[in-house]
Amino acid sequence: MNDCKSHVSLLVVCNILIVLNIKPNTHCFVSLILKYISMEDHINVEEGSDSGSACRTKTKTDKTQIKAGGKRKSIYWEHFQDIINPTTKKIEKVKCKYCEKVLSANTNNGTSTLRKHLHSCSKYPHNVDKKQKKISLFRDPHTESVTLSNWSFDVDACRLALAKMVIIDEHSFSIVEKEGFKSFVSVACPKFVNHISSRFTIARDCKKLYLCEKDTLKMTLKGLKSRIALTTDCWTSVQSLNYLCLTAHFIDDEWNLHKRILN
Repeated sequence: MNDCKSHVSLLVVCNILIVLNIKPNTHCFVSLILKYISMEDHINVEEGSDSGSACRTKTKTDKTQIKAGGKRKSIYWEHFQDIINPTTKKIEKVKCKYCEKVLSANTNNGTSTLRKHLHSCSKYPHNVDKKQKKISLFRDPHTESVTLSNWSFDVDACRLALAKMVIIDEHSFSIVEKEGFKSFVSVACPKFVNHISSRFTIARDCKKLYLCEKDTLKMTLKGLKSRIALTTDCWTSVQSLNYLCLTAHFIDDEWNLHKRILN
């Protein structure tokens, strides 16, 4: 709109000069036009910057507080009670439903403050002392004996047991990504759901377990006082691949017979 006004003004000036039969100096006339245009652009830029800053200021002030009854996607808001300013009708603070602690409801900080408080709230029913141990009953599958012991959740122990299950039962690594397995873990051990690894991670865990068992077997064979008997077993797979298995047989100090696959 401002460009149209500038062009109209220039046309008016040119018409006046033509009517009066005035022949202006070309250089001066061009300089006058350029100066006029630059002045108009300078005024427009200043007006635009003022209006833009006003819009930004308005947007910033609007975002600092939440309107009462507005939509909030985070689940953490459900654990807090709103404290509404009667004048502005906006939520200024929130109060914890469990310990009644008052916190700020500024959206610029997100819900990190609410989340930190909820995880550390002593009266929140789902917060359990991680150092506190539970009593568990363990049944030995070989001797059928039951042992009473203390138990506490350990992520590393769960990952190790999962790797042993994949190796012993000859499962594929992708079993940890299937819905049935995740559903079972969510019921049996809900704390382990967020720590379930991918098929690549479980493959690395199996290899790490293999290297650990390999070192243990080396130390066992190195400290033996008895002789070691070696046997071989050959077979052909479905893909027509030939395999040779080397197995070691030995007796320990308590006269128990052991069998270990070497290669």
